[in-house]
Amino acid sequence: MIRFIGDVHGKIADYRMVRKAATCSIQVGDMGIGFVRNPAPVADGHMFIRGNHDNPAECRARADHLGDFGITDIGRFRILYVAGGFSIDRAGRLPGVSWWEDEELSYADFEKILDLVQADGAAVDIVVSHEAPTAITFQLGLGQVINTRTSQGLEAIRRVIKPKLWVFGHYHMRFYRTVDGCQYVGLDELEHYDV
Repeated sequence: MIRFIGDVHGKIADYRMVRKAATCSIQVGDMGIGFVRNPAPVADGHMFIRGNHDNPAECRARADHLGDFGITDIGRFRILYVAGGFSIDRAGRLPGVSWWEDEELSYADFEKILDLVQADGAAVDIVVSHEAPTAITFQLGLGQVINTRTSQGLEAIRRVIKPKLWVFGHYHMRFYRTVDGCQYVGLDELEHYDV
């Protein structure tokens, strides 16, 4: 079983309780790395991707950070992970302290991801990202949708691959919907979804 865990926002004790019942987990970003003095310690089988409210440099230095993007095999599942996201509240944050200029992947990174999934040759079963693809953000019912570099990049990926499941966080809401044969699961803060 793999447990996917929603945004943590520094609530490390709560995160430890949610992950405790699983031998393997992936947290979908906004762990709080850079905001929290004592982030959750590295635990075998428990990993995370960074969100927009994580310090990218600190995340990259951690052994439990999957990385900015890539494909990993966990059990019988081939998982594509894509980190980063856009902060709509960045005007009220301090650069280098509570907001990081490289919070989103670059267009060049998304080109590399597209090359990776096209060249890999094996189908991706699950995608885990912090944000959702553009087509899915319009279905979240948030009112005005900001078309970010991340959501556009994820949309390009969505058009190329056909996973069975796509799990994301970021929007702080529960969302379950099947679109084009893929189950999209949006996780609320500290919500979990088991596969």
